[in-house]
Amino acid sequence: MDSIGENCNELKKQYDSCFLNWFSGRFLKGDTNDEVCAPFFKVYQQCVKVCTYCNNLKFVHFRDGDLS
Repeated sequence: MDSIGENCNELKKQYDSCFLNWFSGRFLKGDTNDEVCAPFFKVYQQCVKVCTYCNNLKFVHFRDGDLS
């Protein structure tokens, strides 16, 4: 799946790759420390924030149970 912003696609791919490697190589073996992918996530997250701002998108925060 592509990112919300086309210019974020490569960053998303890098984060997704890191996450999938961490999940299968560490998490499923009991290592829950996900800091290895934090640098990729932070860069990707910043790109998404810029895209949402530039496209004037607003997000609503839901509480537990709001959608049920």
